[in-house]
Amino acid sequence: MQRDAFRDWATGQGGLNEATARSHLGHLTEVERLLGIDLDDDWTGTKLNHTADLIDRNDTLNQKTKADYRQSLKTYEDFRSLTSA
Repeated sequence: MQRDAFRDWATGQGGLNEATARSHLGHLTEVERLLGIDLDDDWTGTKLNHTADLIDRNDTLNQKTKADYRQSLKTYEDFRSLTSA
């Protein structure tokens, strides 16, 4: 994951306050750790669809956590869509 670039984008062009950006970054870091996945590799391969599917099918996560992770993933998808060449 492009942590620094994402944080800078989120609090700038992304329009998020610092606390929300940190929250998304924490969720995304946990997604990578929990699923053993690199978001940038998945972006290149499936535009994060594989990661979203893994989150949805993970029975160890409650619905709120899944929703939080999906929202953070959507924000990262926006970042990658707008900053990828």
